[in-house]
Amino acid sequence: MAAQKKRLTIKDIAKIAGVSASTVSNALSGERHVNKETKKKIFDAVKKYRYTPNIIARGLSKKKTGIIGIIIPDINNPFYAEVVRGIDEEAKRRDYLPLVVSTYYDDDVEIAQINKLGSLFVDGYIFVGGTCGFERVLSSISYMGGFVLVNRYCRNGNFSSVIVDSEKAIKTGVDHLYTMGHRHIGYVGWRTGETIIPENKYRGYLRGLEENRMTGDRSIIFMAKKIITNQYSYGYNVMAQYLRGCKKPAFTALICQTDIIALGVMRALQDKGLSIPEDISILGYGNLDAAKFSNPAVSSIDIPKKRMGLAGAAILFDSISRLRPNNQRVYFKAKIIERESIARVT
Repeated sequence: MAAQKKRLTIKDIAKIAGVSASTVSNALSGERHVNKETKKKIFDAVKKYRYTPNIIARGLSKKKTGIIGIIIPDINNPFYAEVVRGIDEEAKRRDYLPLVVSTYYDDDVEIAQINKLGSLFVDGYIFVGGTCGFERVLSSISYMGGFVLVNRYCRNGNFSSVIVDSEKAIKTGVDHLYTMGHRHIGYVGWRTGETIIPENKYRGYLRGLEENRMTGDRSIIFMAKKIITNQYSYGYNVMAQYLRGCKKPAFTALICQTDIIALGVMRALQDKGLSIPEDISILGYGNLDAAKFSNPAVSSIDIPKKRMGLAGAAILFDSISRLRPNNQRVYFKAKIIERESIARVT
């Protein structure tokens, strides 16, 4: 087996070019003037020997690595992928390298992942979604730079955040279905004491019923008391089980906590021979691409995911550069996107 080649250091390049290591550093960074002839020798050596700087070592000397950590709870969730896309675009514009890790809604995993990112001396963190156990996270990690919360709440603490009023968003959804003539509106989702946004969504549903003077029917509220990651299967299975036990659904419309749940629910209804929206209307949440291209296309509460990512990244980078304090609040509005899954009740 061939011996592994030794990685060249900045001192090796300096020796090859016949200059000091500090001169090589200045030439590569552009922070200080290096004459053209010397700079050419350095870059010729870099090109010939394919030298790449050690980003961590450079960061330690400059106290800035140009790396940020992005912590998400579920790497398979397309909602978070859209937020990360916005962060990535802003990171490229600012010449930062984003590293994405997933926590699977586990605070212990989150703490471990943050500590690993800390060992790379990242310049900051963006937390996208997750549980409300943020105080424990902060108190348990060994290294923490600046950070921003995107689509995540913390019960205590004045931290920079980018959020949507999810309670108001779902309540607006109930209002919309009410104006379309629906008086029996069900809800499909999940909630636990560990997550704030699902609680807010459910509260918005109940508030919408109350303010529109509709009586809540427990038989048409489908609520798991745990975090659901396989949302499509959950939506399908919970609705298929309900339909096996009834001749006719007691609801004319359903609000689903996410678009993915909505797609599963819709498939179960169709498998039972029900038509969407002629028999049952469906409203999702998130406005994912999957909702746009389903059959029928799912009406959804639009959350500006990419814009939230862009805003969260901008706050973090400005904080790192000391352009703004790290206690910003940015609120985005949700809106209903009408497609084919809602019909008026006559």
